[in-house]
Amino acid sequence: MKKSIISILASVLVLGNFMGCANDESNATDISEETISLDKTSYIVNYTAASADLISDICSYLEEEMPKVNEFMGIDKPAQKLKIYIYPTLDSWKKHLSDIGMSYEEWIVGHASNWQVHMLNFHEYKKLQSHKNDTFDHYKKTVVHEYVHNAHFQIKTSTNSCGFLNEGIASHLAQQYDTAKINLSAYSDDYFFKSSGYSYAVTQAAIEKMVTNMSHEEFLKYLKDANYYYNNKESLIKLWTDRELKKYEWKTYNDGSLEFYTENPAFSGSMSKKTLKTNTDSFEAFGKQDSGAAASGYGFFFAMQDWQNFYRIRITYDGSLYIQIRKDGTYNYLVNSENVDCIKTGLSQSNNFAVKNNSGKLECYINSNLVYTIENPEWTTGEVAAYGAASPATSLAYNPVRLKYLLNK
Repeated sequence: MKKSIISILASVLVLGNFMGCANDESNATDISEETISLDKTSYIVNYTAASADLISDICSYLEEEMPKVNEFMGIDKPAQKLKIYIYPTLDSWKKHLSDIGMSYEEWIVGHASNWQVHMLNFHEYKKLQSHKNDTFDHYKKTVVHEYVHNAHFQIKTSTNSCGFLNEGIASHLAQQYDTAKINLSAYSDDYFFKSSGYSYAVTQAAIEKMVTNMSHEEFLKYLKDANYYYNNKESLIKLWTDRELKKYEWKTYNDGSLEFYTENPAFSGSMSKKTLKTNTDSFEAFGKQDSGAAASGYGFFFAMQDWQNFYRIRITYDGSLYIQIRKDGTYNYLVNSENVDCIKTGLSQSNNFAVKNNSGKLECYINSNLVYTIENPEWTTGEVAAYGAASPATSLAYNPVRLKYLLNK
């Protein structure tokens, strides 16, 4: 769970005792005016007298486990020397979280960022209701879990991320849970692709199944690039649950229109595209939604170079407009959930989309109304494709999405 490295969890279904997270903005490291620094070969531990009785055991455990993690990740030399900060009191821990912009929640007892591990002192940790039954072994595994996040970040080749995958590998290499009784087939397809709101024990069980059923080389492809993880969801669902993933379908009609239909895509916000034009700087097309939740949305990719680089215009049938750019895999909103009066609301209402190149500027129209101008576009020409989305995941099985598109010739 990180913000950038992995993404901070907004909510978690807890199964087990550990909870930690990762964040890449941790520069607030004042743990005490009486900080003790222990400089080891591959890490530095910063602590106070409150943790002095446990430091030797923590260090011994780390020195056993860190090389195993590095070997698994294929890391010959960590990018930086690890810095560990152990906060002596709950108040100092809360202050640290506040200083880096994280809200305090009782289950958060550790987090990672930029070759740092931040932990609440074990004696304070044991006083928390959610950790009162934990042993020192749980605590040491939490430290290793946070180290794994740092090592994982070093080998990543993509900025895209998946919280379920990130927490699964950290839990697996730290061996935090007994997963023998976890039945992965009891979970919905979308559960394995969530960014938050999952059980850590389930993430570990899913990763264990991958590790034991594919080559190490193949597994590392998933760790290095979350796009690879998302793009292989069909085979992963089969591996985890032994059921077939219900696919979306594109159908073409005699009048030239297209229909996108899906019953249960693998994760919330799942996307599909159908190419309509290539190498063009303008288009006009109609789109409508005949069924499904309002949050699903529909629209078009334009000036699309590839899956990592494009613009996208999308509306929802309750009247919201979204325009995004994705550059080198990173999304940014140009327009984010703005209510636009010119959108025809309700199911089965046709809305006209258009993008026009006006002297190098890309003008975006809905029903002949200019809704946004991209003043200095990254690209002006590229592929135009119909866009289909399905959300929220919890309702997909009961509320299938049907969208229809017609490109003006």
